[in-house]
Amino acid sequence: MSENRTAIFYAGDRVLVRLALAEAAGMTCVDTPAAADLVVVDACSLAQEDLHLQVAAIDQAIPRVVLSPLGAELAPDGTFPAVQAQAETAALDGAADTVVLRCALLGQDLARACVHGTVEGTFYSTCEPAGTAWLDAADLAQLIAVLAADPGRRGGRAYEVTGPDILGVPAAIELLAGIADAPRRHVYLPEEAYLHALRRAGIDSPAGERLGHHLAWGSVKARRAVSPVLERALGRAGRPPAAYLPAAWHAYQSELAATRG
Repeated sequence: MSENRTAIFYAGDRVLVRLALAEAAGMTCVDTPAAADLVVVDACSLAQEDLHLQVAAIDQAIPRVVLSPLGAELAPDGTFPAVQAQAETAALDGAADTVVLRCALLGQDLARACVHGTVEGTFYSTCEPAGTAWLDAADLAQLIAVLAADPGRRGGRAYEVTGPDILGVPAAIELLAGIADAPRRHVYLPEEAYLHALRRAGIDSPAGERLGHHLAWGSVKARRAVSPVLERALGRAGRPPAAYLPAAWHAYQSELAATRG
């Protein structure tokens, strides 16, 4: 630990989660697990093969926070949420100091999906129109900072974490109305139809398919309840999508451009 800041190693592929961890008060991100005071293993990652390799390189003595989808333990065998649940189990195996955060869909997940799934102003997705209690990555990072500072809140516990209110996808998209390339409307496609549409369009994207499964799982009615965990830990309500979704759109676009450039 340096200058009273917790060194965090993030294992996963959600770039805006890593950015939120790097910007959270009291924390700094490091590039190797050996340099970390605590590791965050993101079982929600789409690149599960890469995640497995990252986890294998982490010393089991280092405290770890594991992120997984809300309700993933209920996922039927053979589904991508079940793969994410297996990644959670693997991340916990043999670790001495753990806590699991089973999270609602992030508003940043929606921004990522909009960037990739918008065609001529229409956002095509598997996300049910009723939406969910979107969780802000910055609030999640602050919760992790609390857990990093207080080992007594970890101890092998599991918490369900959501945002403050349920917001439908059309209403969420309205928050992006002032952005030139952002979607103007949402078309919901069940998973099978969504995958068929990808293939008809000639898109061979395992990440796109997995993101579709991730959004579908996280937006069903059974996962729309609001959890009090965030407010109890931070002493305040979580931020609504109106407070961060446009910024998340721009941040993801910037990260995407940097990756390509």
